[in-house]
Amino acid sequence: PDMPRRPGLESWEVPAGARQAKTAVFLRNPAEAAERGLEVPPSAWPPPASPEASSVGLPAVLTRCWRLYPHLCDSGGFFVAVLQRVADRPLPDDFLPSPAGAPPAETAPNGEAAADATTAAGGGIEGAAEEELPEEAVCKEELPSSQKEAMFAAATASERTQSLVEEALDFYGLEGLPADNFFVRNEGEGRNVYLVSDAVRDVLSASSTAGLRALIGGVRVFDENRFLKSSGCKMRLCQEGVQWLAPLMRRRACPATPSEMMRLLEGTKVPFAELPEASPLREALESLQAQGSVAVVCALPCGRAKLCAAGERGAECLTLFVNQHEMRELRETLQEFF
Repeated sequence: PDMPRRPGLESWEVPAGARQAKTAVFLRNPAEAAERGLEVPPSAWPPPASPEASSVGLPAVLTRCWRLYPHLCDSGGFFVAVLQRVADRPLPDDFLPSPAGAPPAETAPNGEAAADATTAAGGGIEGAAEEELPEEAVCKEELPSSQKEAMFAAATASERTQSLVEEALDFYGLEGLPADNFFVRNEGEGRNVYLVSDAVRDVLSASSTAGLRALIGGVRVFDENRFLKSSGCKMRLCQEGVQWLAPLMRRRACPATPSEMMRLLEGTKVPFAELPEASPLREALESLQAQGSVAVVCALPCGRAKLCAAGERGAECLTLFVNQHEMRELRETLQEFF
């Protein structure tokens, strides 16, 4: 009962999706979705006003649902709702969607679906499925024998990756993290570095003797810095792991006010000189002796929760190293509190 949560929504917008539009586009109704060639069920929109909807309390009863956000509970995200069937009647024919292009299944008197004509002729379901595969879905060639599957190995397994991890731990003030908990892919090249828990580390370390073949695990915290040649460290912070590392970083964790964080989340470079002289963010940036990756941290007014973003501290400017989709999500999270 004491878990922080948000009520369900009575109204919402349905986005078209990044593949359908270069900018944020919201669909007003199913007809507009059909015009764009999108198959979106009418139930994706808020229930329209009708006597039938009012009889079951819609849309007001939707506020009884729970929305549990990761940043409020320090957990995963969840949606909780209790559904009750109020009428004892058969489900509509279109309740379960049919495969694309397939006609509705005919129902025999005994309630079982009639067999497909192709199956009855002796082809079988598997044979029919193979015949219906599109041309581009059929694999006609084997993979080259020289192609190797990426492996997951301890960063300490090679001198190069161990040196990269130790350099990153010193650069960001993370000496308290054991190097044995870092793993890499691609035969130990170290382009991406993952941090795992002690329990996962023990499993991965024993995988070779136990006959296990690990492909990936943990959270990606570092990757090789291939963009800023003037950076003081060969490894930069990754956005997906900065939330875990920032509380442990004794160096290069820079506090930001909500307005400063929002400005950065707009995707623009922010010169140090444009920040107020008394700004803790400006003071932290100017105190750094080397260019390179930083963690920008904004405290939220709910316990110890903080919003973190990976950034690049240049000679005179700070910019976030976050993709557009994550930037939009971080902006929306910040706007919920400020």
